[in-house]
Amino acid sequence: MAATLAAVFLFLAPAMARAASLALAPGYSGNPPSLPRIGATEGAPILEKRPAGFEPEGVSRQDCLDDQRIRFPLVLGDAAADARFEAWATTGTDCSETATRESAARTCWRVAEHIALTTNPIVDIPVRAILSGVSPNSAAAPVATADVCGKVDLTNITVQFLYFDPGAVSSPTAKLAFTIRADTIGPPAPAGVEALPGNQRLRVSWGTIGDGGLVSLRGVDVYCAEPSSNGDGGGDGGADASPNLGCAASSLAGGDGGARIPDNAFDEKFLCSMITGNTAGPVIVDRIDGQPLVNGTNYAVAVAATDVFGNIGPLSSVVCAMPEQTYDFWTDYKEAGGSAGDGGCAVGSRAMPGSFGICGASGGLAGLAVMVLRRRSRARRRIP
Repeated sequence: MAATLAAVFLFLAPAMARAASLALAPGYSGNPPSLPRIGATEGAPILEKRPAGFEPEGVSRQDCLDDQRIRFPLVLGDAAADARFEAWATTGTDCSETATRESAARTCWRVAEHIALTTNPIVDIPVRAILSGVSPNSAAAPVATADVCGKVDLTNITVQFLYFDPGAVSSPTAKLAFTIRADTIGPPAPAGVEALPGNQRLRVSWGTIGDGGLVSLRGVDVYCAEPSSNGDGGGDGGADASPNLGCAASSLAGGDGGARIPDNAFDEKFLCSMITGNTAGPVIVDRIDGQPLVNGTNYAVAVAATDVFGNIGPLSSVVCAMPEQTYDFWTDYKEAGGSAGDGGCAVGSRAMPGSFGICGASGGLAGLAVMVLRRRSRARRRIP
């Protein structure tokens, strides 16, 4: 009898000792692993990520606005039929401890439940759910809507998968964690924006860009609009119109008095130039929506800084300028009939722009003064 019981025990021991296991599916290794991104709808294709230099695995404001989901391809071994399998998120605690999930002061929020108990479960979790319990929200009152987009500063969020054997309440039998970097707040707006007119173009420059916070600056985007076409008192865009007319009411200005933060839809309509890999200016703008700038037309211009997550910060203050025909001093002088360089007024063996000596009244300084006085009253500025 004793021998029979011993044999039965030895037969059952391996089965009793087996426990569920949890791992990431092969082919998705890496630190961090390259997890697929998909769209908001069921059956959506896998999305293309940002380039390697732009935090491709991180969550940005636009990712949140697009309601992307992160796909977690898992391998679950030896799962029991009545087990419980779910996912939680936190910014720094162990969600396998009951108090972190269920107490009034909980620090974890659930992001997926009733996960299929298959050998290869594929779990798609919305990025809004992952962000939902991060400050200014809380784990006790997560907000998994578009309202969370643009409110999470650089934060590491841990998504933890917990598997509980049947009847288990507190301690999971198996767990697996992934770290997701999220930043949905762009850099501060550049200051000192200036738009100088040129022939069918504008030269846009800016001064300092404020502290970029915890994320490296990546570039500057330039936005353009025609304030005179918005019915805001911009006039007919003629040569005598004020270059600042309509700026405050242009499409680039914040509708509620605050700064506007561009998104993909705004980019498609108003983005007119950009510079990446270098936050220094200036940039030349010669087209809006594929169409050349028109001399004498009033254009509103604003800029925004970008970071390595692809976040675009708020727009700067809006300035206005009109492209116009420009000439340098030498071209003006020659077109006015000046002969310096052909006679005795040039200095040196080669006539150079601006290299004038003391000449007689007929062809020298007096003649130049008369020419300058006769130039059109509206000053024309030269772009270097």
